[in-house]
Amino acid sequence: MKTRTLVLALVAGTLAGCLNRVSWLADGRRLVYLQDRAIWLITLDGQRTKLGETGTLENPEVAAAPKAGLIAITGVTAKRGKVILLTEGGTVAWTGTLPGEEAQVLPGGWSADGARLLVWGGKTSLLVETAPGTARVVETGDAPRFTSAGDLVSLRLTKTGATLARRTGAGAETTAAWKRPAGLEEPSPLLLTDDGTAAWWKGKRGGHEVTALAGADGRLAFSTTRTLMAAGPDGRSYLTEDGGYALMRADGGALNLNPAYNAILRMDINWHLADPRAAAEKYDAGELVKSAPAFSPDGTRAAILTPHLLCVVTLKTGEAVAIAKW
Repeated sequence: MKTRTLVLALVAGTLAGCLNRVSWLADGRRLVYLQDRAIWLITLDGQRTKLGETGTLENPEVAAAPKAGLIAITGVTAKRGKVILLTEGGTVAWTGTLPGEEAQVLPGGWSADGARLLVWGGKTSLLVETAPGTARVVETGDAPRFTSAGDLVSLRLTKTGATLARRTGAGAETTAAWKRPAGLEEPSPLLLTDDGTAAWWKGKRGGHEVTALAGADGRLAFSTTRTLMAAGPDGRSYLTEDGGYALMRADGGALNLNPAYNAILRMDINWHLADPRAAAEKYDAGELVKSAPAFSPDGTRAAILTPHLLCVVTLKTGEAVAIAKW
């Protein structure tokens, strides 16, 4: 499979090989996650149901719709990107393929009403209308997503700046000029905010890597040297592991998540050592972050999938609870 240039150079919530293998359902009381080849639906009290299997999909990922009761499973099979839409009962509602060897639902890839889904495929993407079950290939710029109002937006860099491409419903695409972030060298857009009025960028300043939030006028609303690892619970926040795990917010606040991750690491190691067969094998702490965290619809909790556990963290308190073990 080809290197995910957008995902790794920009962000799909999957930097450093991190994949989206857990997702919250719209009710905030259930989650869907991938473990080995199985697709599981689980409640917060640990009651789980097997929905199916990912079959031959390479690097499968999951993204539940914010409404409409659908779950997208994406991956690559036979060198083609593929998307499968499941109902919450595990019935296959629709399947489709992409022209290239990529298929991934980026942050904001579902419209707020669950009626449309954008599956990123590299140079081109697949725009799915879920109700009729139709799809068409579309070209998008960097950091494509649906806004909270339902518009499909993305940024396209130009020699002197950038343009914001916007598509409202079935209407024609419109563009608006954007300026690159002031004072940043080699800027690249990472994520657009959910209202489409600002974007997170990566770039350099004084020889150092910088993550910055800037609007269409190029003015910086926030900047830091702590790199973006994954999208946060809202458009003006992100998760970093640079200098320790933390939820960075554009208002200047940083929520320290080290206690929660340390607790999860201890739980995962203890469960690993409890199995006599696994206890004799090397434990790789790096596997702890191979699945991107998923934030609950209300932004108060995060689900983190480890090699042996599915944990839910209450962000305000840092309390971590394992709701599934294997």
